[in-house]
Amino acid sequence: MCNQQNKLSDWLAHSMSENDLNVAESIFKAIDKFGLEGAKAEVAFERARRNLWLAYQRKAELCTNKEE
Repeated sequence: MCNQQNKLSDWLAHSMSENDLNVAESIFKAIDKFGLEGAKAEVAFERARRNLWLAYQRKAELCTNKEE
């Protein structure tokens, strides 16, 4: 029984984490919805939007610091 538990524990340790499974599921849903190229474009758009938001926040902080 102990050997069987060790095998199960080892098998679980080498399987995907819950986060990995959630990410994979999201990716496959996006591919189903938009197609492969559309999913790539969607991810690129989201990344660009977040980078733009971060740049805006940094600029706002610089403007605030200059006024002080």
